[in-house]
Amino acid sequence: MSGRMDYQYGNALRPGDIVLMHFRPEFAADLAAFRQAQLAAGLEVLLLEDFLGVS
Repeated sequence: MSGRMDYQYGNALRPGDIVLMHFRPEFAADLAAFRQAQLAAGLEVLLLEDFLGVS
């Protein structure tokens, strides 16, 4: 089973994008697809809370 990434705008991850993941049967494959897209874009994963000042 292959995972997938759906983009609201464009067809690749960009700096500042917020990624929403759903816990569905394909979650592991979707997470692998996200990781591949993240590495291809040369981006680092950060927590949204870090930008909102939420503890």
